[in-house]
Amino acid sequence: GSEVLYGVQSGNSVKISANQLKTFANTISAPLQGTFSSTATQTVTNAANSIALSYDTQTDIYGLTLTAGTKIGFTSTGVFGLSFSAICHNPVSSNAKWANVFIKKNGNLVDNSSTIINLTKDNPTAVVCTFVFDVTDIADTYELYLAAQTAGIQVLATAAQAAVPGVSPAMPACPSIIVAVCQIR
Repeated sequence: GSEVLYGVQSGNSVKISANQLKTFANTISAPLQGTFSSTATQTVTNAANSIALSYDTQTDIYGLTLTAGTKIGFTSTGVFGLSFSAICHNPVSSNAKWANVFIKKNGNLVDNSSTIINLTKDNPTAVVCTFVFDVTDIADTYELYLAAQTAGIQVLATAAQAAVPGVSPAMPACPSIIVAVCQIR
């Protein structure tokens, strides 16, 4: 048997089956969304080359894809917001050095997408940015890249910390980078 639900529509009592309700719910298009993060520290090994930032964790993914651990893809076109949080770190040089996080679309630089961070030695710095862009072709992929003034600059992951009574509370691990993507329209 099929369950019958009763409701009111325009002042009149109506009956609808659970199967009809499921069919209707499946026609509603939810916005594409997802969160990607990395539990690994990622390091620039050569200042002459940028590195594609990679992700090893995906959460709440709907309509997005991840290819080769770095390329975020889309199953429909639209306007999207991409926000990221990264912990940039200079463990190598006592002189201040810069790092630069930027976006590539289909392997090509995206204009005006650079975020430059000034880093002093052993002073991890949180970077938070949001970009809005149009996806006009579902074959498009977007990647975040890290470049640096010197080799050894990192996006830094930290392990969870157990509570130390009287000294510090327990704290969860901190990913090196978290990227949230959400369809705006």
